[in-house]
Amino acid sequence: MENSRLIDRVEYMDSETTPHKHHHLFSELIYVQEGEALFTIDGRQYRAGRGSLLFVSSYEPHEVQVLQVPYQRFFLTVNAARLEHVLGSRLLASVLQNRTPAFRHQVDLSGSHQAVCAMLGQMLAEFQGAGRMWETVAQNLLENLLILTYRACPDNFVQFEGSASGRVLEVQHYIERHFTEELRMAELARKYYVSPSYLSHAFKNQTGYSPKQYLLLNRLSFAKELLETTDFQIGQVAYKAGFGDVNNFIRAFREWYGLSPGSYRSRNG
Repeated sequence: MENSRLIDRVEYMDSETTPHKHHHLFSELIYVQEGEALFTIDGRQYRAGRGSLLFVSSYEPHEVQVLQVPYQRFFLTVNAARLEHVLGSRLLASVLQNRTPAFRHQVDLSGSHQAVCAMLGQMLAEFQGAGRMWETVAQNLLENLLILTYRACPDNFVQFEGSASGRVLEVQHYIERHFTEELRMAELARKYYVSPSYLSHAFKNQTGYSPKQYLLLNRLSFAKELLETTDFQIGQVAYKAGFGDVNNFIRAFREWYGLSPGSYRSRNG
């Protein structure tokens, strides 16, 4: 089930529907080449036209309504958990998962439209051709795209300054690796030498979520992947995703995604 590749999908689409395939900790990047669509991401709406780049994490419920055809776009799925390691940049990796108070899912890159289309077109060719060292070329192109995005919208990126922000990042990574286990926030705070109240405040400031919310969203995101890719019963999915009680899992899933796990599987399995 684990996917170690940094870039899992690169596609060019001109249909009105988007094939769905969910991977825990994989973020979606959508760049609109032509047309217009209304994106609803985690309750926030964006009209995305030519030159819009959108970022959607694996935690965020989202819907798309096409407003103007032809609706042509590039679609990427990127392993957010590996991006920092591969690129060696906490700053660039932060846009995929962290949600600062000033964060917007939509970034206007229309001023660099030709350059972005050229980058994504080359990335698509590398992905489809799978020639020697294609992944290195695609990773370099992705890094250039993220640098361009940072220049256009630096508020979407977390500036990691000081030991406190580093500890919050360590807690974030720890939760991502151990979310199926029983985690207590007080013990996690002690592990990283901060008070529970400080951890809660600093974590939310840096990621957009409290530590408890982030733990829950990791579990729910992984549960979505299991619902799509396995035949496990709902109770098994709940257990494997770290929920001790299936009713709590069903309730949390419905509250966050607006439908039951069974209904979600019927639509996306």
